[in-house]
Amino acid sequence: RLVQAQAATPEAAGPSSPSRRQQARSSLPPIQDAEPPSEELPPLALFEDEWLQRRPDGSLLDRVCGPMVSDALKSDQWRDRWEALTHLTSHLPEVSGSPSDVVCAVTEILLVMANDKVSKVVLAALGLFEELLSDA
Repeated sequence: RLVQAQAATPEAAGPSSPSRRQQARSSLPPIQDAEPPSEELPPLALFEDEWLQRRPDGSLLDRVCGPMVSDALKSDQWRDRWEALTHLTSHLPEVSGSPSDVVCAVTEILLVMANDKVSKVVLAALGLFEELLSDA
């Protein structure tokens, strides 16, 4: 009898009852298209805000890429590594160093990033290598 009494109460009606469905429909916010971001941040913009400036240490990556990009490439955050590779790919003609230094630096980056666990980082490293080959 207790089960029958509970089943007869409106609260016990399942989600398929018309009143429950109407209540669920009216309590949900309307679906709206999310506005796209008005402006994309350039690669490494957020990393640059948090990065502690340091003097170049004379390493190959510091000489070719600069200390900030070098530190971003060594970051434990995959997004920082990916943004550093994206930045380098789009600014490869502007990097400093001799052509042999640039080739050695890109090769070193590719060797390190090929072991990355995030596929976006590996693909970005291959994109940087492809950009290097297309400029040759």
